[in-house]
Amino acid sequence: MSPKIVDKEKRRKEIALIALTVFAEKGFEGAAINGIAKRAGVGKGTIYEYFKSKDDLILSSIRVWAELMSQEAEKRLKGIEDPVERLRIFAQSSVTGFIRDKNMAKLLFAISEIMLDEEKAYPHREMFQAMFEGTYKIIAAVLKDGAIKGVFKPEVLEDAEKITVNLVAYLDGIGVHYYMNKHYMDLKEQIEFFIERLLESIMLPQSTKKGGEYDSE
Repeated sequence: MSPKIVDKEKRRKEIALIALTVFAEKGFEGAAINGIAKRAGVGKGTIYEYFKSKDDLILSSIRVWAELMSQEAEKRLKGIEDPVERLRIFAQSSVTGFIRDKNMAKLLFAISEIMLDEEKAYPHREMFQAMFEGTYKIIAAVLKDGAIKGVFKPEVLEDAEKITVNLVAYLDGIGVHYYMNKHYMDLKEQIEFFIERLLESIMLPQSTKKGGEYDSE
């Protein structure tokens, strides 16, 4: 009987996602390699066959998760060419996903706790950047596409990265705020209000939509 062939990259991602759940439950400091190995159904030594250290496992877990989040976002936007609609859909769906998946919120809080401690934060800054990398790329691409099509103001092309950072900060912030004030705010309504104000500030007022394409009058 021939030995079973293991797809190492696939297995690495599976372990990383299992580890991510443990990190969300126990925090990065509290999670132990032994516990992660047990949850994954492997020995501790097997973990080190795939990851050099606990820090490597943490970073890999964040990267795999961010990759999956980006793939989900791309699926939701597939087939939608209108940059305005793409921005609206992305904003609503990203916060909805954040609210629906409590592990996502726990991870954000855990990372924030690390970042507040300068000594702990320094080696983990790459982890924080990896968490938002895919989101930044998607939003910046939508903004630049809108500017090229003449839907958004020309300066949006140059300012896309700055607008992206501000938008991501808002979406994260409103998600956290909702957790603390669920009973007094309508999350969908708040996001719509913010996005419409943002669109008013970046859209060309003379843009008109004709046959699925934007033209300037």
